[in-house]
Amino acid sequence: MYNNQSHQKAALQDRLNQALALHQQGDLAKAEKAYLALLKTFPALFDAAHLLGVVYMQRGFYPKAVKQIQKALNLNPKSAPALSNLGNALRGQKRYEAALQAYEKAMIYAPDFFDAIFNAGIVCIEMKRFEAALSYMDSALSLQKNHIQAHLQRSLILRKIGHYEDALATINIALSLQSPPAANTLLVKGNLLSTLQRYPDAVQAYRDALTINPKFAQAHNNLGSVLQLSDNTSQAEQSFQSAITLKPDYAEAHSNLATLQLDQKRFDEALANFDAAFALNPDYNFLEGKRLYTKLFLCDWSDYHKDTKRLLTNVEKNKPVTAPFTLVALPSTQAMQLSCNRLYTAMKYPPKTPLWQGEAYKHDKIRIAYLSADYHEHPTAYLTADLFECHDRAAFETFAISFGKHDQSPMRSRLENAFDHFIDVAGMSDKNVALMLREKQIDIAVDLKGYTQNARAGILAYKPAPVQVNYLGYPATMGAEYIDYIIADSTIIPHGQEPFYDEKIIRLPHCYQPHDSKRAASQNSASKAEHGLPENAFVFCSFNNSYKITPDIFDIWMDILRHKENSVLWLLKTTETACQNLSREAQKRGIEPSRLIFAPYVKQPDHLARYRFADLFLDTAPCSAHTTASDALWAGIPVLSCPTDTFAGRVAASLLRTAGAQELVVETMTDYKELAINLAHDPDRLDTIKQKLTKSRETSPLYDTKSYTQNLEKAFSDMVLQARARD
Repeated sequence: MYNNQSHQKAALQDRLNQALALHQQGDLAKAEKAYLALLKTFPALFDAAHLLGVVYMQRGFYPKAVKQIQKALNLNPKSAPALSNLGNALRGQKRYEAALQAYEKAMIYAPDFFDAIFNAGIVCIEMKRFEAALSYMDSALSLQKNHIQAHLQRSLILRKIGHYEDALATINIALSLQSPPAANTLLVKGNLLSTLQRYPDAVQAYRDALTINPKFAQAHNNLGSVLQLSDNTSQAEQSFQSAITLKPDYAEAHSNLATLQLDQKRFDEALANFDAAFALNPDYNFLEGKRLYTKLFLCDWSDYHKDTKRLLTNVEKNKPVTAPFTLVALPSTQAMQLSCNRLYTAMKYPPKTPLWQGEAYKHDKIRIAYLSADYHEHPTAYLTADLFECHDRAAFETFAISFGKHDQSPMRSRLENAFDHFIDVAGMSDKNVALMLREKQIDIAVDLKGYTQNARAGILAYKPAPVQVNYLGYPATMGAEYIDYIIADSTIIPHGQEPFYDEKIIRLPHCYQPHDSKRAASQNSASKAEHGLPENAFVFCSFNNSYKITPDIFDIWMDILRHKENSVLWLLKTTETACQNLSREAQKRGIEPSRLIFAPYVKQPDHLARYRFADLFLDTAPCSAHTTASDALWAGIPVLSCPTDTFAGRVAASLLRTAGAQELVVETMTDYKELAINLAHDPDRLDTIKQKLTKSRETSPLYDTKSYTQNLEKAFSDMVLQARARD
C-alpha cells in the first residue's frame, strides 16, 4: 500500500516536473495543456493551479490569470509567491491598488520575499507614489544589493522626484554590476548628465553607448541634443542625421534636426524636417507650434487658417503643442497664452527647492542682476544699453549675467562697461548660476529673455533671489510661480487684465519700453535708388520680422497699395523664400510684385539712416512692432498701429501714445486701412505728424532715459521694500 502511494506521488511529481520544464523552456501553450491535464486529475494540486495562472499571465491573459491564481490561493492562502504573482497579474490589468495589496499581503507571510518587495516598488512607480516606491526599492536592495534591475528602478524613481545627483550615483552602481555595460544604461546615464547640464560627461556617456551599439538611434539623437547645447552644432547635426538614417520614422530626431536648423535660420531645411516629424507624430510635444512658426517666418501661408485654428484649439484643450513664443504671433487670447505658458513652464522649467528662503539682506545698495543671452548686437541691447548706464550707482549695484555669444562688437564692449559686474555664465549649469546669485545675495533677478531664443528660465526656477522679474524680452506672462513681477504700462496691460498674468503687474508712468538716447543714425549718403526705391514713389514700410506678417494684414496692405498709385511697400529681407512667397502672394492679389522692395539687414546706424526714405510705417497685427517701432519713431517716421488685446499687440500703441502721436493708434483694421490711404494722399497732414515726431525727441518721456531709469528704480526699490517687509 505504501509503495503504491509512493509510486503515485513520484509519478505526479514527474508529470509536474515535465510541465514545469515546458514552462521554463518557454513553450507556454504545451505547458498550459500539461497543467490543465494535471488539474483535471488532481484539482487540489496547488503548484499546478498556481503555475497555470502564471502561464496565463505570461501569455497576456490577465483576467484568466487573476481568476486562476485566486483559485490557487484558495488552496494555499499564505503562499507569498502566489500572492506576488497575483499582484503581477493585477498590474497587467492596471489594477494597481489591488496589485499593491497583494504584494503587501505576500510580505506579511514572507517579510523578506524580494520579488514582492521589488514589485511593490514597481507598482508604486505606476501609481506615481514615488516616495513609497523608493522605500520599497531600498528594502529590496537591502536583501539583494547587487540586483541590477533594482538599481535601475531606483534611479528611475530618483529621476521622477528630481534627485538627479542621487539617480546618477545609482545608475553608476548599476553600470559597475553590468559586464559589459549595457548601452541602454549608458543612455540613461547620459540623460542624467544632460539634465544636470554636465554636457562633456553626457557626450562621453552617449559615445560609450554607441561604442557598444553603433546602431543605437536614440543615443545618436540624444548625443546630438547635448552637442547642440554645447554649441557644437556641426557634430550635433551629424548625430541627428545618423539617428534618422538608422530610424527614418524617428519623429523626435527629425524635430531636433529641424530645431537646430531653425536656430541657424535655415528655415527651408527646418520646415522640411518639421513636416517629416509632424507626419510621423503630430502629437510630439511642442512640434506643432515650431512647425507653424517656421512657416510664418517663410511667409508660407498654405493652410494658414487651418493650421492656426488647430493649434489654438489644442492650446485651449491644454495640450503641449507649442512653445509660448509662437502664440505671440498668432491671433491668440491672453487666456490661451496664460494656459500655454503655465503648461510649458511646468514641463520645461518646473520650480525647484528655493535657494532663497526668506533671509534678510542688509546691503547699502540694492543688488540687481539682469539675466540675458543678448549682450551683443541685438534689439534688446539697442533698447537697454543706455538704461544700464543710467543706473544710480550710489543706490544700485548692477550685475550682468550673460549666457549668450560674445560677438566682439562695440555694443558688447559698451555693455561690459555699463555694469558694475559683467559675468559670463555660458558654461555654467542653471543650478550653479542660481547658486552664484544666491551667494552674491542678489536682491532682484531680472529675466530679460522669458521664453525667447536661448532663454534660461531654469536659473530662476531655483528662486535664488527675493524678487524675480519678467521684463522686456518676452511680451506675456511667463506662467511661473517663481516670477514675482512683470514690468508694463497702462497701455500694454490695461487695468482689469490682471487675471491673465501670474506675476504682479508693475505699470511704469509712461511706456514700459526703454530707449537708448545715445544712438544715432549713420551719415550714410545713399540715395533712394541705391536702396532700390523708385525716386518719386510713396514708400510704405514695415521692417518687422517676417513671422509677424499674416495673410490677413497682407490683404490690407495690398488694398492700401491698390488705393495709392505710384507707391511701394518696403519690407525687411529675412529669407529668399519669404521674399518669393510675399511676391507671389502680392501677385495673387493683383499687385505687381515689383512694388514690394526688400531691404537687407544692415548695421543699426545704417538701418536708422535709411528710414528717412520711408513715408509711413505700417504696423503688423496681431503682433505689433516693438524695437522696430521705436526705431521708426526715433527716425521721425509715423507708425500706424491697430492694437489687439494681448501684450505683444499693444507695444507700438504704447510707444505712439508716449510719443504724443495718439492719432496714429486706431481701433479697427477698417480704420487702419482708411487712415493709411488718407495719409498717403495728404502730404501736408503727414508732414505735420513727422514734424511733431521729430520735435518729440526733445520733449517726450519716451526718449528721456534718465527719467525712465529713475521710474524703474523706484519700482525696483518698492519691490525690495515689500520683500523685506515679508521677511
